[in-house]
Amino acid sequence: MTWRFEEAPGSARPPGVLDAIRTADVVVLASSSPVTSLLAILAVARRTMRSDPVAGPTVALAPMVLGLGTSTARDQRRASARAGLMSARGFSHDPAGFGRWLDGLATHVLLDPSDAAWSDEVSATGATVSLAPVIGADEADRQALVQHLSEIARIGSLGARPGA
Repeated sequence: MTWRFEEAPGSARPPGVLDAIRTADVVVLASSSPVTSLLAILAVARRTMRSDPVAGPTVALAPMVLGLGTSTARDQRRASARAGLMSARGFSHDPAGFGRWLDGLATHVLLDPSDAAWSDEVSATGATVSLAPVIGADEADRQALVQHLSEIARIGSLGARPGA
């Protein structure tokens, strides 16, 4: 299978959305598969966010949770698509490759606790690394994730970085 993604240099930047991003207490880069879902959006937003940074922290949830593996056929397809897209862009399909793919766009990267061994490699990309249950498998995990994001937003509003 061959993967190809073309940047969109002439694409429009929606002013209302970018204004909201610039003034947010925290920007969370997350979806069911951030690499495939956010790739096109970030191609546009990255240009603006580099020249006009956001006010608060930007947190990316690492989409691959290698410590837990893939449990369903759907997860396996997502992992395969994500690995293909990352490889086509020259990045490894692991938390460190995800950190390099972000290229400084995120001030924080959340790794699942099962991937704690990747923390130093992701930190080397310049992001503050925290551990939180990024999958949100149950209510307790989802609450813990929201609490962690709230804490990053709170500390970010004070002008400090968690772990700094």
